[in-house]
Amino acid sequence: MASKDKIIKLLLCIAVLIFISNHSLVFSQTDPQRNDETGSYYLQLKTSEFQKAMLPREKFLLDIAKNTSEELKTRQLEGKNTSNISLDEIVSPQKRIMEDYLAELDNVTALLDEISDLERKARQKVNFQVLEALSQLRERVKAIINGSINAFNPDNTEEKTKNKTDTPNSTVQSESKSDKNLNINEPSPADIFEEWKYNRILEFKMKLSRWKLLRTKLLNSAGQTEYARMFRRAMRSALEHYQAGDLLTARLEFEDILNTYNKIRILDDLYYFSGEAAY
Repeated sequence: MASKDKIIKLLLCIAVLIFISNHSLVFSQTDPQRNDETGSYYLQLKTSEFQKAMLPREKFLLDIAKNTSEELKTRQLEGKNTSNISLDEIVSPQKRIMEDYLAELDNVTALLDEISDLERKARQKVNFQVLEALSQLRERVKAIINGSINAFNPDNTEEKTKNKTDTPNSTVQSESKSDKNLNINEPSPADIFEEWKYNRILEFKMKLSRWKLLRTKLLNSAGQTEYARMFRRAMRSALEHYQAGDLLTARLEFEDILNTYNKIRILDDLYYFSGEAAY
């Protein structure tokens, strides 16, 4: 009888151990997935926040490109000499000015579409491939800046192949198994996001500097009439954003007007609208 009780207790212990072992395996398999899903969703939010922060700046750049293009076209229609502005230093050839402006318009439109898509997916809480999406965005932006992109590093590939060839089979198998579990050479989604964000900001600053330089040349060669006309265009753009409730873009444009048009007697209304947009 005592022997039978011992057998029953032993079987119970074995059952408990099997239960613990199985559930430990399940937890170990599901927890990384939960962490990955949480990290991906957090990365979606970071991307959406960055897109929203960039949108007013892209609109600001678009207005500068639009107003500068309109002023240049107006002077040419008036028969004014624009050869002393040295346009080729900024946009070459000259006919690309309107194309660049239209490209900025497409950029803003695409940015709005990306934000809407991210917000829609965030509301639905759909787990989508953030890594793949950000990789594609990064490649697209880098292609704009560099003209081409090489997504592979042949030197690292050759070196890794050589090391595996010189290693005994057992070590190679162990290394291959380790690579499947942890690929230290593959950038994380957060790394890709930071690189994409850096390239996006760099591209924006390059374009903004180019259009501001062209605008400065137009201002320096402007008479009183042309100078006032450029000021009115800038004010019109800023007030349109202000009236539409787009205060972030309006703030950028009011501040730019205050810093750029120092020959104009600044009205109190401009300070008022600038302060309201900043508030």
